[in-house]
Amino acid sequence: GEGIGSMHAMPLMGDIVLKYPMKVEKYTFVPYIVNGFGIYISDIDEDNNIPNGASITTNTPFLYKLGAGFDFYMIDVVALNFEASYRWTRIKYTGNYAGISANAPGEVNADALYIGGGLKLKY
Repeated sequence: GEGIGSMHAMPLMGDIVLKYPMKVEKYTFVPYIVNGFGIYISDIDEDNNIPNGASITTNTPFLYKLGAGFDFYMIDVVALNFEASYRWTRIKYTGNYAGISANAPGEVNADALYIGGGLKLKY
């Protein structure tokens, strides 16, 4: 089938993080769990496959996140970080077609697994 465009979504959320610092030899290891809530700000860029006068609109859905990770401090101010989390959300959209009185609703499952890492500096 032909697509109607591409969807862009950006999460806006706050996290609650529970940490448990541990000393291992001269290093500090900090495992944690994270629980987050927020919203997805989404938009669809329509391409040329939809008829003239038609448009697609999306809602701003609730977002829930659950994950775990750790910080490994090599020295007091520098840590390696790893985190894995899963985010649950459903983005609803409505197709508004010119000349047709009814709208065409739908839903996108935007659940996602996120895995990341990095370097943390503490000052």
